[in-house]
Amino acid sequence: MPPRIRESEVAAQWDRNAEVWADQVRKNFDIFRVHWNNPAFLEFAGDLRGKTVLDAGCGEGHNTRILRNAARA
Repeated sequence: MPPRIRESEVAAQWDRNAEVWADQVRKNFDIFRVHWNNPAFLEFAGDLRGKTVLDAGCGEGHNTRILRNAARA
C-alpha cells in the first residue's frame, strides 16, 4: 500500500507551487488546457453572449476571463 499523504502536505506543496502555476497558465504554457480543455469547456457552456456568468471554481481566474469574453462576444 502506498504511503498516505496528509492534507497539510498537499496544501503546503500547492502553496509553494501556486505562483509558478498561475504564471504558466497566464502565459498559455498549459498546452492541454489551451487546446483541449478550454475549447471543450466553452462548447459545453454553450452560447454565453449577453448572459451573466459566475465562475465559482478554483484557480487564478483564467476561466473567469474566458467566460467574461464569451459573454461579451
